[in-house]
Amino acid sequence: MDDSAQAPLVVRSAPQLLEALQPQNAGRHIRVLRGDYAIDRSLVVPDGATLEGEGVMLMAPDGLPGRFEPGTETTLRASDGFEGHLLTLGHGSAVKGLRLLQVANAPTQPPVRGGNVVFVGSRAPDDTIAASILECEIISPGRAGFNDAGPIGHGLAAVTLNPALGAPPAAHENAQVSVSVRRSIVRASTGAAVFANNFAARGKVTLRLEGNRFEGYLVAAAGVSRPDGVTGSVTSVESRRNLYARSGFDLHGWLLLGGSTSPHFLEAASPGASRSQLHLESTDDRIEGFRYGIQAAAARRLSAQGATLSDNRLDLHLQGTTIVTQGEDAADLVLQAALSEISQASGPGEFPAGDRNVLRLQMSGVTGSGERRNVFADVVGPQQPANRGADNRLEIEGTRSVFVQANQSVDPVPDERLFLGRN
Repeated sequence: MDDSAQAPLVVRSAPQLLEALQPQNAGRHIRVLRGDYAIDRSLVVPDGATLEGEGVMLMAPDGLPGRFEPGTETTLRASDGFEGHLLTLGHGSAVKGLRLLQVANAPTQPPVRGGNVVFVGSRAPDDTIAASILECEIISPGRAGFNDAGPIGHGLAAVTLNPALGAPPAAHENAQVSVSVRRSIVRASTGAAVFANNFAARGKVTLRLEGNRFEGYLVAAAGVSRPDGVTGSVTSVESRRNLYARSGFDLHGWLLLGGSTSPHFLEAASPGASRSQLHLESTDDRIEGFRYGIQAAAARRLSAQGATLSDNRLDLHLQGTTIVTQGEDAADLVLQAALSEISQASGPGEFPAGDRNVLRLQMSGVTGSGERRNVFADVVGPQQPANRGADNRLEIEGTRSVFVQANQSVDPVPDERLFLGRN
């Protein structure tokens, strides 16, 4: 093969960038020289391609990325009126050394702009997408929400899709999406810094997050109906040495869900999610400045219109995690196996969430904020016994005495009955 065919494609202008990001350049190395590039349409990194800027990431005193070295920035900036994802990553693609900037809505524009800054999503049933982000800065100043295409307003969104809301084309069942993010900065306003979810049955989303500065919150769910039922889906998150800091939205640092009905289809009799699993392993993370550090439910049913959710599981493993919450009613941990709400964060619902939903917690070396309004419960919402469902369980590994010794400033601690190794 001619060596010149493998030489990097060098980009010096926005038109050259559009030309380089074409499907025929799959597998190529595309080098974007430092400068400011105005982008007027969504960009797609071809399968196997590497899109690399000249930004040199500088580390802050806390060991996490702080900013680009001045004068080295390669900025891809959405222009006024931009609509859609700024950058969509293909299978085997990578981005490095880029500053990716979405624009906020002007007063004359709709209140919610479509798209996310970086999007990694399934394209068809049985699809596979694996991508990586290294030493980038991702800025999302817009408002979070949903449109017919899916979640919008987030820094990074990784999802398996149901693209037509139950109509053809079919949901992307059995699709797999994985993303690695290292030594990067994500700044979000009202949206999540990172959003991960399955909207398709038997989908799988995997996140590997290491050494990042997230100015914004994390949302991770195994399965959410949109509006089709989601069964057998799995989301896995490995989070190591990341900072999750409050930016424009202070409610929760992490929102973790096994199976859930959608807050955007409350009037429809959607079938919900079942047999879905969320696994999150945190090592030496920091969650700072939110009202609730970690809010998690193995099953969350919003309104009595949708079907119940059953046999969902959430495994939460915290090692060396530090949680600092703020506010009069703050809580470091709000953990429930089954949650019934009349609408998202609007109060308890007197209806069952479902049956046999399990949240399993393992904690060691965790530092909390002291006395807080922590919640550890099998069922939250309904008060009538008939609406509590069957065999919904919050399970905590080990014994209560070992838990107290192994973790600091977690107050109150869970009740003795929740521990698997009771004294």
